[in-house]
Amino acid sequence: MNSVRAAILLLLGWFPAAPLTATDTDSIDAQMQKANELFSSRPSVHRYTLLRWSDDGRKLVYRDDASIEHEVQIPMEARSAVGPDAIQATGRHVGGHGRGRQYSSEESPDGSMIATCVDNNVVVTVKSTGERRAITTDGSVARRIKYGVASWVYGEELDQTTAIWWSPDSRYVAYYRFDETKVPDYFLALDQSKLQDKIAVEAYPKPGDPNPIAQVQITEIATGRTFLVDTGPHDGIGHYVYGCHFQPATKQFIFSRMNRRQNTLELCAFDIQEAKTKVLIHEENPKGWVPYSPLPPFSDGLPITYIRNGDEFLYVSERSGYRNLYRYAADGTLLSEISQLNADVQDIKKIDETRGEIWFTVHGRKRFGLVQLYRASLDGRSIRQLTSSDLCHRVSISPTGNAFFDEGESANDSPRYEVINRDGKLIVDLGAPGQPDTEFKKYEVFTLKAPDGSPIIGYLAKPPGFDPSKQYPLLVSQYGGPGFGLNHELHLLAPRECALGFLYLKVYGRGSIGMGKAAEQSIYMRLGGPEIDDTAAAVQEVIKRGYVDRKAVGVFGSSYGGYFALMSLMRYPDLYTAASASSPVTDWRNYDSIYTERFMRTPEENRAGYDAGSAVLLADRMKGKLLLYYGAADDNVHAANSLQLIKRLNELHKQYKLVVAPDAGHSAVDDDTMLRFFLRAWQKDG
Repeated sequence: MNSVRAAILLLLGWFPAAPLTATDTDSIDAQMQKANELFSSRPSVHRYTLLRWSDDGRKLVYRDDASIEHEVQIPMEARSAVGPDAIQATGRHVGGHGRGRQYSSEESPDGSMIATCVDNNVVVTVKSTGERRAITTDGSVARRIKYGVASWVYGEELDQTTAIWWSPDSRYVAYYRFDETKVPDYFLALDQSKLQDKIAVEAYPKPGDPNPIAQVQITEIATGRTFLVDTGPHDGIGHYVYGCHFQPATKQFIFSRMNRRQNTLELCAFDIQEAKTKVLIHEENPKGWVPYSPLPPFSDGLPITYIRNGDEFLYVSERSGYRNLYRYAADGTLLSEISQLNADVQDIKKIDETRGEIWFTVHGRKRFGLVQLYRASLDGRSIRQLTSSDLCHRVSISPTGNAFFDEGESANDSPRYEVINRDGKLIVDLGAPGQPDTEFKKYEVFTLKAPDGSPIIGYLAKPPGFDPSKQYPLLVSQYGGPGFGLNHELHLLAPRECALGFLYLKVYGRGSIGMGKAAEQSIYMRLGGPEIDDTAAAVQEVIKRGYVDRKAVGVFGSSYGGYFALMSLMRYPDLYTAASASSPVTDWRNYDSIYTERFMRTPEENRAGYDAGSAVLLADRMKGKLLLYYGAADDNVHAANSLQLIKRLNELHKQYKLVVAPDAGHSAVDDDTMLRFFLRAWQKDG
């Protein structure tokens, strides 16, 4: 989320009955200036930076905190053989793409042709002659049919950045066909600050609306023969079709498909010669959702990683209750369960096919931000944790797989650096860079339990010169939506907010990734419920300590974080006294179908859940002060969200501060405006 710092701000409305005095304003200006000076002089945490490994893995070069380079000899025998890298998808993207969009062109693997979407049709150009061949002709803006480009919601919510795919031998080109005939249009006014505005029209399905019908066609370049891929019925398992590519070894066309509820997923292979689709993997979760793709994607944005020249692939599934690694043959036969952990796999770091092993990171069991490195055999017979559980580890594995460079740290422990061998034994202790002496202190970590026993983890930063006998205002920074989580728990110093005298709190509770499926999916059908409750519980835990000013507890965030701030203010009106909400969803009926229905189903199926999670319907509970921000050209969370809330607040005669950024998209209020809002909100006369 990028802040629009240069936007023209329209400030409308204010809650005090009388305007602030010049003295008040001068006081806030002075506070801001002093805090900025204090924060700008704050040193950073000292770290080392790995620069490079030698190809044989016998030495590495790193830079210390004084920018001095050091070469370290690794006292061990290095292997000469290095396992091959995982196979990537075929083809090469041409050009870029915007948010929710796809690459407009794809170059064939042999480099001889480029397939491009032109006026909603696919055109193939022979590079040597410039000859252009229209692969499709019935695509039309007027008819709402398009080829070689995806519907916006596919790019935004299914990470579909491609819509054209080449076979490895450049013989076939595959491409999307989208029918948006029944999808409602959303009209967005652009250039509103200019003399003449314009309208952008987007097929934007909202919960319960008809979704675009996605199909895939494959054309043989030499003959022009075209095949329609059997992706399944649109009213069933083939409602969503994505993750498309050609399989490197068999040259079959691979895709994922899901039903509308997104609780059933199938990985499929379409055989062009037989014109048949085979299901390789079937996943179901009747009580929640199946992730549309492992996070993060492991190979060129695809949900699988190919090994053994494409004869096998690696897949990540939550079927065990945790995100684990599995190995499959190309025909869908399960070959091995690689990880088998009661913890979530985070990322693949190295695949060594020569040794038959894989290195990967896993969210910690003690705290999910304490990431650990594992090495396992591809056959699933052996697995070993290589790092210490009390620290978070960021690693770089040598090219030979005989050692790794480890940066270990936590919120409580400053970084320390080691070179460790493949069995987890220390080779070289590189030490710990000396840390700066500063008034800005590290975060404190505390934990508590949610009602269902899930962990709630809080990270609290305190102002310079903190005195527990005094009382301080508290700011809670949140995002909090599904998939929200802490990738790495780092050793950080207190942020800028603390320079202004605020306590600063971040909380990870139910809904966060990295804690297993049960904790993540406990928010199913009730967005705006458990995640809000868990953060409120953490805030109340800090308040018990006695150094929080109960009249000055605020929460802020952007996008889902903006929604989080609104729902916190309205569901806990006696806890939070102020909130800053940027680009918030205010009622889930306003947001797009794929994201919302994944967690909430449709409004018809879950009216109570939608009502309970609506900030508009809860607006009558609001007691505290509110800063509301939106970008007038936001094509993601539409301005209608904020306008509906504004209408309701006006009807209730509740006061608020509004910041609008003309011509800005999905964005956040600038930090200075937000911090001034909280300072003013908690003035004695505010």
